[in-house]
Amino acid sequence: MVAAIILAAGESTRMKSPKALLPLNDKTLIRGVVDLLTTSGLSPIVVVLGAHAELIREELAGLNVLVTTNNEYRAGQLSSLQKGLEVVREKSATGVLIHPVDHPSVATETVTKILDRFTSTRAPVVVPTYNGRRGHPVIFSENLFDELMNAPAEIGARAVVRRHIEEIEEVLTGDCAILENIDTIKDYGLLLQRKVLGFKGHEQNEIG
Repeated sequence: MVAAIILAAGESTRMKSPKALLPLNDKTLIRGVVDLLTTSGLSPIVVVLGAHAELIREELAGLNVLVTTNNEYRAGQLSSLQKGLEVVREKSATGVLIHPVDHPSVATETVTKILDRFTSTRAPVVVPTYNGRRGHPVIFSENLFDELMNAPAEIGARAVVRRHIEEIEEVLTGDCAILENIDTIKDYGLLLQRKVLGFKGHEQNEIG
């Protein structure tokens, strides 16, 4: 069983409003990511909140997710990942997929691909790539949970990835949305523009 952690604890300072609640394709970003991971068969799905927790919690009402709050969210993204792992470790998961809420357009087939690769290899880290660049979401094996829980705050999960650099499974995709990071109002505007123009977040000619 592969669990999922959605990281949605940030303050969205540059966005000026909670990123998780921005509308996209008739859903909020957080609902879109939850639907993606639910469709992909991940369980449990843990949503880590921090800033704007009560507002986002209302948006999650009725969804089949576990919600936890990281009161130390200002310490950085690693603290939220670790808060989610505390929940996941109680569920006997073989691995966990980490999905930041500000990567909202990842294709279902991308998640399926990295899940299939993890299932077949049980590699410590499985990461999608597009044009030679690594993106999100990333899967970590349960064997790395302790390392993630003890990773240095100043480096975060990258420290664990670097430690296992020779064991990483890269999954080639045609999904440029794995690199998409909605951090600013400009980023969000460009995303909406691409949607209006018919950009679906991935190319049809899959390369991996």
